Amino acid sequence: MSTKSFRSQPLSAVSRPLSCASDFWVAQQQRQQTSLVWGRIQDNGCNFIVEGYQGDSATRPWVRIPCRTLLDAKLLLGNVMDKELFDFVADLERFSAKNK
Repeated sequence: MSTKSFRSQPLSAVSRPLSCASDFWVAQQQRQQTSLVWGRIQDNGCNFIVEGYQGDSATRPWVRIPCRTLLDAKLLLGNVMDKELFDFVADLERFSAKNK
């Protein structure tokens, strides 16, 4: 009776998404960056915008960074801000910028 090695078996037909590999790569690249954004990624149809505080606290400046791809946006986003807090702060930033 012969036994087959696991390498002689054909690959499964189920394709794995690349999201787990790209998430791992993004995490590795983020370790080298010092100023990640605490905010959210917004999709406006043709590109993505990372919007939030540059850093991990509200004492840092508010930024809006356009990105060509979702992967580029993920590289800049360090922590995701809660949606309610983001909406409140984004409205407050827009209001204060309009009144300057």
